[in-house]
Amino acid sequence: MIIDTKGRILKARNVWFEQVGSLGDIPKDGTDIVYIYGNSQPLSGSNVICHKQYSAITDLTLCRDDIFSSFASNLRNEIRRAKREEVTVRFCTGDDAIEQLPEFAETFRHLYEEKGEKEELPVKEMKTFAEENALMISAASVSGEAKVFHSYIYDGNSCRLTFSCSEFRAASSKEEKQSFARANKLLHWEDMLYFIDKGLSVYDWGGLTSPEEPNGIDKFKLSFGCKPVEYYNIIKPITMKAMLVREIKNQITKRS
Repeated sequence: MIIDTKGRILKARNVWFEQVGSLGDIPKDGTDIVYIYGNSQPLSGSNVICHKQYSAITDLTLCRDDIFSSFASNLRNEIRRAKREEVTVRFCTGDDAIEQLPEFAETFRHLYEEKGEKEELPVKEMKTFAEENALMISAASVSGEAKVFHSYIYDGNSCRLTFSCSEFRAASSKEEKQSFARANKLLHWEDMLYFIDKGLSVYDWGGLTSPEEPNGIDKFKLSFGCKPVEYYNIIKPITMKAMLVREIKNQITKRS
């Protein structure tokens, strides 16, 4: 799947779920920079930047009961309890996803503010993916209010978790935090069921820090019985403008 996006300075060609053997396989006309996500092999060449990434996948071709049984027992209990608490979920694609973006972005921004950080969703880019029917946003509501959001890039075979956030840190009590946490777990399971119904085969958890020494978020993802994998994300600046922008960013990173 190839989708072009336009930022403030650069036009980007985004390659998802394709196994690229050579950068020559990707058309470069009309773009400043190429991003290849999740490639099974590294690529090299002039000005090519290649990063190894760990992630984890769930095989959606398995029987639903088998997938659910692979979850940690306490996780299965939390999901069942969230259902009893009548947590509701909804799925948005196309125009519905675009309409959902402002609320998602606000919750995302608040999450990072609570952590003393500044982080924004790439709303413009996500809107482009939604217009290409390649973005799904899911939301879980507690007591009628959306408290958890997930977003995915997807095609006809694979989906990859790109962003997630919740009102967990803004909860007013321990009980409310636990309720939001259960809603998040249920939403992941409902997301899988949604993509199974769409005929997809691969659910990518969007990254692990280290399969050997997992941090808290890694352990959460692995509790769903997913299998660690590794692949490569590749950046290839095409135009001089893109090369200059990359160099400026590198210099800023070195000084910070």
